[in-house]
Amino acid sequence: MNARVGAKLEVVAPRRVVSPIDAGYLLLLLAVSLGLHGWLVSRIQVTARDGIGFARDALKLHHARIIPARNGDTRMSVQEVLKSAQQPPGYPLAVLGTWEVVRHVWDADLPAQILKSAQIVSLIAAAFLVFPTYWLGRMLFNSKFIGFAGALLFQTLPSIAHLTSDALTESLYLLFASTALLLGLRGLRRRSVGMFLLCGLATGLTYVVRPEGVMFLLAVGTTIAGVGIFRVWGRGEALGRLAALAIGFGLAAAPYMIIINGFSNKNAFNTILDQMKGAPTPLWQKAAEGHGALVRSPALFADFSQQGNRIVWAGTAIAKETSKAAHYAVFVLGLVGIGLHRRRIAADPGLAMLMVLGVINLSVLAVLSLKVGYVSERHTVVLVLVLSLLAAASLEPVCQSLGTWTKFAARGLLLALVAGALPAALKPPHETRLGHPHAGHYLAEHVGPQDALIDPFEWAQWYAGRTLLGVPEDPKPPQARWVVMEPGKSPHSLLPRYESAVAVVADTKNVAELKYWWPEDVPRADAPQKAKVLVYRQAGDGK
Repeated sequence: MNARVGAKLEVVAPRRVVSPIDAGYLLLLLAVSLGLHGWLVSRIQVTARDGIGFARDALKLHHARIIPARNGDTRMSVQEVLKSAQQPPGYPLAVLGTWEVVRHVWDADLPAQILKSAQIVSLIAAAFLVFPTYWLGRMLFNSKFIGFAGALLFQTLPSIAHLTSDALTESLYLLFASTALLLGLRGLRRRSVGMFLLCGLATGLTYVVRPEGVMFLLAVGTTIAGVGIFRVWGRGEALGRLAALAIGFGLAAAPYMIIINGFSNKNAFNTILDQMKGAPTPLWQKAAEGHGALVRSPALFADFSQQGNRIVWAGTAIAKETSKAAHYAVFVLGLVGIGLHRRRIAADPGLAMLMVLGVINLSVLAVLSLKVGYVSERHTVVLVLVLSLLAAASLEPVCQSLGTWTKFAARGLLLALVAGALPAALKPPHETRLGHPHAGHYLAEHVGPQDALIDPFEWAQWYAGRTLLGVPEDPKPPQARWVVMEPGKSPHSLLPRYESAVAVVADTKNVAELKYWWPEDVPRADAPQKAKVLVYRQAGDGK
């Protein structure tokens, strides 16, 4: 008996993952990001002071030995470099990889090369950041326009544009963080073990860039636990997804934790632990301490605690720094977005995850401000990302409530917000510090090996080549003391060694001589009042 089995297969058209509209929005976002960050990177001549530390860590990793020491090799091992570094290695490793390319195509001195490499890392990460931020907004609110508007607002905010064009961790941190949120959102929508494993990996990579990355692990994990506790999912199903999340995080983060034998080497984290153990002096009060040429600098753009009610100050400082980073209008629209979508938060685990992240971030900022005594715009970038997405989601409802043509008005409002932000975003930061590299080049030619260099600002000693792999102790006794200062009433009293620099310049017995100033065309007699940077030399104890 012969049997013939057959059937006509139904041809199903493949489902488009990315529609032409999605592609158009993403290409436009990519063009805006590359244009804005390319403009800033090409014009920022002096990076943020913290960037010097990241560049130094990258160079130390470059010079570190990988194999056991042989034949008197005194270099630090990679493990020793990681244990001694205050920051995690994610960003310095990216800087090191970029510098390996940059140094072969750009003939500049090493201090400038490595800092520009750090900026290039930020530029590339900022460009890739448009993809997860777009898809986050699109998936959360089921709207291509909201995805586009949220990503565009975030990219063009002045504070965010400056931070993500500088030699700082923000771009790479936000790229991994937003990717973790996107994977977490997809995991919540699909109940996918694989997605949560990838989400855990992304949160681990976020942590390896900045320890605050653990916030994203907690936010996603809390949301999974919530849907399990409230029986949206079965509890066994929720536990399995939590396990996948934890395994992914451990794969990325555990090696670094094992090497440093702890959670973090950052000063702020250790200060908080010390405060919890009863240490009497927070970081903001100890800022002027230090020895040798070491500079552990407070943030350039931060609000520092003063005497008074610390709780009131902390709440005010967090609101002030967050609203400033969100350029005020986006801050207000973001809060409006929370109000408009408040009923969806309990019903949508994805939105709930975003709110949980916001609460965790606010809690961290509260502890930081109360225990350490300062908060800066850099600490608020995650809140600003959340607010940008919510602000984008509020554009059409706000315009609809005003009785206008909703879609056209919402797009007009978006353009107005971007147009209002761009002039400030396009202005390069740190322009008042342009004289420090020039002072560094002068010092490189004049400071001797037995001279002490007191540079509270750190840029000049970096460009002089004295602190590329580490910060040396002052010679004892020094043949001369060189001091870098900025004239006028300075806001830098919180900088380590600033008081030491002032004391040298104010010494009436051993008078310091003004040797260099910038701009160089300022007459010598006017330099103490009109120059931007001053370099003094004082005879030392060894001469």
